[in-house]
Amino acid sequence: LRRVLAHRHIWIAGFLAGILVGAQCSLITYMMLYLRDVLSVPIVVAGMVLAVVQVTGLSARIFWGFVSDRLLKGRRKPVMLLSGAGSALVLFLFSLAQPGIPLALVVLLAAGLGFTAVGWHGIFMVLLSELAGVQMAATAIGLGMTVSSVGAMVLPPLVGLIADAADYHTAWLFLAAAAAGGTVVFLFMREAAPLGER
Repeated sequence: LRRVLAHRHIWIAGFLAGILVGAQCSLITYMMLYLRDVLSVPIVVAGMVLAVVQVTGLSARIFWGFVSDRLLKGRRKPVMLLSGAGSALVLFLFSLAQPGIPLALVVLLAAGLGFTAVGWHGIFMVLLSELAGVQMAATAIGLGMTVSSVGAMVLPPLVGLIADAADYHTAWLFLAAAAAGGTVVFLFMREAAPLGER
């Protein structure tokens, strides 16, 4: 356990995952309210848009696994970087949306959020197991999941607080900045770093 706790690359991966989990939970919590109250999208249609996020995210988990295994020759870091940077970009674009935005564009943004903010989870699990090695994979995954779960607990209430104090545009912009920051930190993670390396 001490060796896994001392593995800084697992902590770095968990940090980005925590931000992405927080973004995912925030989208599930507030997207329909944002679409209804700010963009004047009917509530039933807003539910369908949220479903697009979920279905696209589900499909993206398979897609990113294929990309990582076959096209990237087993590399996981590029997928996580694309997910973090892509989340930041799409959340930024989402923050710019105004009433009257074409529904097709809203659906496109929702699909983009599914592919970036939701579809990375499988790659993250594999990355943790590969960082720690076979004998310590379960411990590493447990640590990574614990670290990332902090994002799920902290970010959604914070996003709601920002939305109440300012507006949803500012809240999504905050999430975009958080995803960008987490992606920058993740640049310092090294794949296949030896267990116990500080």
